[in-house]
Amino acid sequence: MLYKKPLVNLTPLLDLLFIVIFAYQMNVNLGIDDHIQTEVEKRIDQHEVEKQQNEKSLKQAKEELLNIVEMINREKANLSEIQKQLAPLKELESRRKELSEKTDRDKKTEMGISGGWNLQLHIYRLIGPQGNTMSVDRQTQYTINLSQKESYITGELLGAVRRKDDPNFDKGLSCGQADIKGEIQNSGEIVLIFTYTGNCCPGSQEILRGRIDSDGNLAGDLKWARTGMCIGAWAKVVGTRR
Repeated sequence: MLYKKPLVNLTPLLDLLFIVIFAYQMNVNLGIDDHIQTEVEKRIDQHEVEKQQNEKSLKQAKEELLNIVEMINREKANLSEIQKQLAPLKELESRRKELSEKTDRDKKTEMGISGGWNLQLHIYRLIGPQGNTMSVDRQTQYTINLSQKESYITGELLGAVRRKDDPNFDKGLSCGQADIKGEIQNSGEIVLIFTYTGNCCPGSQEILRGRIDSDGNLAGDLKWARTGMCIGAWAKVVGTRR
């Protein structure tokens, strides 16, 4: 004979199961929240450490910059002090230079070129009135008298003759009358300006630039400065005392 079992009330069990499941989910969620919070706290701590490190580095950079500025200021002060110490030396050097220049002028005065000279001219170029040039090889001798007063020189050309051993001896004439003015420059160079007078190329000029060599001779170059209607010459010059 079949019979029907009485129904069991499962509601309390279901409620208990729901509570268990909810509690489990809560624990899981709490675990996840704790993990996230831990990571956030780590990131915050790391950021704080980095911030402190950056502030420390910035502080060190500022200190180094201040040290550099202080060092530069010390060097400027040292340089200023050195310049003050060197000022008397610069004054002494300036004084020494002045004395040296005065000595050079005295030497030039003592050297003296007053007296008679024979100038041997080796002419290597002729210049025509129109500026046309011609290469030559000629020998001429000037006879001059000079008078020196301090650095200033005056004198005259007494004559000019072709050397007889010059193959062009019979070609053309050399003017032999001129006034001479010049000076001994600070560099020691002697400058003589020949201005021709008389009937031969009046007003034409030659300039001799030279120095007294170790043998006491006057060595230099003669160049025609103003040709007028004459033919001028460029020449190497060696002068000896008469």
